[in-house]
Amino acid sequence: MIPSCTSTISIGWLRARRRACGGAHAREAALRVLIDCGAYTGDSLPALLRAFGPFERIVCFEANADLPVAEPDAFDGAVEVWRAAVWDGNTRLRFFFGELDEQSSVLENKRTGNLSRERSAMVPAVDFAGWIERNTQPEDRLTVKMDIEGAEFDVLERLARHDSCRRVERLLVEWHNNRLHPRWRYRLRRRLIELRYLLKGLPIRIWGRRPIAEPA
Repeated sequence: MIPSCTSTISIGWLRARRRACGGAHAREAALRVLIDCGAYTGDSLPALLRAFGPFERIVCFEANADLPVAEPDAFDGAVEVWRAAVWDGNTRLRFFFGELDEQSSVLENKRTGNLSRERSAMVPAVDFAGWIERNTQPEDRLTVKMDIEGAEFDVLERLARHDSCRRVERLLVEWHNNRLHPRWRYRLRRRLIELRYLLKGLPIRIWGRRPIAEPA
């Protein structure tokens, strides 16, 4: 079952307003969309808005339903919150809660956070590439920030093969290869993914709790 969004915002209304404001020469009601995968409490949104805004639409994915996602003051609109894990298919996954909320993951082989099945729950997961295809338009310009505690490898490999990747204008990723076992395998997967996106003309920027880094 694909989860629904907690926001009642009308995307059709946003597109109509965009078309009206742009006049006859407007693109097909294209929206600048920020998608925060692994939104936590929304604490990254102000920095993303300052660096890359403005946006007409903000979408947050956060699997931990106990974490409230705060709307940033700088955004004049309603933030859409999807209570689901980002993944490479529509399914349900076991979500392992870390000792700290930001350490939680759907990957049991993550070495940090002291993950265990005793502190876990089943959560809905969405096929991120398919979600983009269904919930955005080809003309939209997407900025995607991804901090999903190791799930980025499967998600990015799937997205790279999907046509919806063409809608992504900017991609920011916090990598977790050094927190997964075996490290060498995830380090190799990271380099291959980075190369693949570089060849697609979409170099991956490094995201983290530090200044935003340009792609190497």
